[in-house]
Amino acid sequence: MDLYEKNGNILYILNVLKKYSDEDHILSIAEIERKIEDMYEIRIDPRTIRRNINLLKYKFDYDISTRTDNG
Repeated sequence: MDLYEKNGNILYILNVLKKYSDEDHILSIAEIERKIEDMYEIRIDPRTIRRNINLLKYKFDYDISTRTDNG
């Protein structure tokens, strides 16, 4: 994985969430991981996905529900 792909992780995650999830369609980390691999042909570690979702949620104020929020 080159530097551009590594820096793009958060954008890949955000794009997948915007395209495939809403309040009626919740994606698991595994599903996000598969969609990123299918769409962008890269693999992102599940811990990186979680970390980036938290960054989007708490630092950039995206309205993202997590497993903790949903039970």
